[in-house]
Amino acid sequence: MEIAKYAAVCLQAISVSILGMTFLGIRSDAVPRIVQPLFLVPWYVYVVLFLILLVVVITTKEKIRQIGNAPPAPPALQRIDTISYRNVNWDILAPAQHPKESAADYARRLPGIAEIRIPPKCPKCGIELEERKAMLFGHIWQCVSCGFTKRNRDTFTTEAGRAAKVWKGKVEAGAAAAGAAAAAPLSSPPAAPAGPADKKESQ
Repeated sequence: MEIAKYAAVCLQAISVSILGMTFLGIRSDAVPRIVQPLFLVPWYVYVVLFLILLVVVITTKEKIRQIGNAPPAPPALQRIDTISYRNVNWDILAPAQHPKESAADYARRLPGIAEIRIPPKCPKCGIELEERKAMLFGHIWQCVSCGFTKRNRDTFTTEAGRAAKVWKGKVEAGAAAAGAAAAAPLSSPPAAPAGPADKKESQ
């Protein structure tokens, strides 16, 4: 886009120069021979060309501004866990931990940023399952590799939301238990120093 912008500006400069020399009465034989063919073009053609190039410059500048203001690309997701739900395996994806972020802070925000990957995977061979509508009711989940088949009432999308709730509940419960265990030694009172009576008994 920058090249197109600069090319349009150069053509604009040439058009303005030719128009200026034409209106000043400068004849074609008074300029270098390489420029003389440009004087054969009618002046109104240069006016139209100037207006077209002006529009090109304005639109190109607007596109460059929009690209510069575009939001950054979302961080890449990576698999952080796997949960078994409805007898199939669901991968849990989340953005990678920031280098300056502690493991505890990352674990605390995982329930809010993690998501379930659809489709789930076969519990036998780990291949992604396929889903099709059953003839009577529900859906059939099938593995194209090992032939694993499972009938389920709801779709991948519905069950993925439920699997996410189960996983988040386990993670939050584990984080709460870890926090309570870490706070327990701090909350216990320090041992009282031994008094004179205790010292006599020990002797």
